[in-house]
Amino acid sequence: MIPLSGTTINVPGDNLTIQEAIDAASDGDTILIAPGTYAEALTINGKLLVLRGAGIGSTTIDGNGSHVIEIDHSSG
Repeated sequence: MIPLSGTTINVPGDNLTIQEAIDAASDGDTILIAPGTYAEALTINGKLLVLRGAGIGSTTIDGNGSHVIEIDHSSG
């Protein structure tokens, strides 16, 4: 279960990349991703997070031929 409270982290405002935001985040945090295309392959390891883009067609994560998001050791 995701904790009811947490910090909001803005990309690219607080962290330049989504992965940097994931690495800095704690369980229950929300990562808000601004409009744009992000060339990243993301790994979430053991954290309960919310990733929220600006909407379909506004925020794109391009994994450069890799998996876009890999989730390891997460209970949620």
